[in-house]
Amino acid sequence: MKNRTKLTILLGLALGQPALAQVVVAPPPPTSAPSAPVGPTVAPPSAPAATTAMTAQARPGFLWVQGRWQWTNGQYQWIDGHWERERANQVWQDGYWELRGNTYVWVEGRWQTPGRYPTTEPPPPSAETPAASPGHRWVAGRWDWRRGRWVWLPGRLMRERPGYRFTPGRWERRGDRYEWISEVWEEIRFPSDPPPPSRPENPGMRNGWVWVAGHYEWKAGQYRWVDGRWERERTGKRWVPGRWEKRGDRYEWIPELLADVPVLPYPNEAPPPVVTETPGARADYVWVAGRWDWHQGQWRWIKGRWERERVGKRWQAGRWERRGDRYEWIRHLDRCPGGAVPHRAPAAQSAGDPERSG
Repeated sequence: MKNRTKLTILLGLALGQPALAQVVVAPPPPTSAPSAPVGPTVAPPSAPAATTAMTAQARPGFLWVQGRWQWTNGQYQWIDGHWERERANQVWQDGYWELRGNTYVWVEGRWQTPGRYPTTEPPPPSAETPAASPGHRWVAGRWDWRRGRWVWLPGRLMRERPGYRFTPGRWERRGDRYEWISEVWEEIRFPSDPPPPSRPENPGMRNGWVWVAGHYEWKAGQYRWVDGRWERERTGKRWVPGRWEKRGDRYEWIPELLADVPVLPYPNEAPPPVVTETPGARADYVWVAGRWDWHQGQWRWIKGRWERERVGKRWQAGRWERRGDRYEWIRHLDRCPGGAVPHRAPAAQSAGDPERSG
């Protein structure tokens, strides 16, 4: 064969024609038909209704692996679930169908070491019916991350803590993971609402003492009434009542204090309104109404008193009178009506009660 090829080339050269013109080229081999895809090109259907309604009974030491669809002979076929023996410090990762290109590929389930933190948010909360009990509060259930999977923890009753505010826990995203922020009781140090109206107090008067009115204090997360008290007077001092003052979004208590005041021999302001008194009636006596007195730079109430009647006398009450830039007390006087002093009838006199001369 080689000799014939060489002869043909030599003959061609001798005749002046290209030798390649006589080379016979073989036709290309026929192309093979395209191969059918190995896996499915459509997603698997939903699980059978009878299977989804079936619940596997608990089996200690084992884990139930859900059934799945398998691609066999060009079609999906259902494979029932099965039990897998649990493994220490391992969690089961369910298999799944994954689209790669235009074909679905089954990724087998496997045991793996669980992550300490979840990378996906928890499922929606489960429905619950809150319980109620005096002195307790209901804490709603929540999802917890255990051994690489979400586990539901049901709600519970928790004892109230007076003076504290409860803040529920929550899952919070931090970077590429979710972390659980635990529930906490926070002390309520300041109230956000004003105190109730003050309670009425009727302490009366007490010479040498000052009444410090009662007030509400904030204790254990609620307002509590503190009764007023007597404080001994101090020269050159006066009590400034305490008060609740709003500062920002809260109320703060400004305590009462003893303030320095100049001791004026005479008041430069009118006395307070007269205190109401109901002495009633008493035979042979005259009621002398109470009055305000100026003592150590402040007003002090002097309670009324009974005075025995005097023949030919009439009680005239004293009064505060403005004189220049100050107020002065005009004392009461015993006066006879019309200027005459009538004699008291002997029958009206009694032993042991000698009449004082007018």
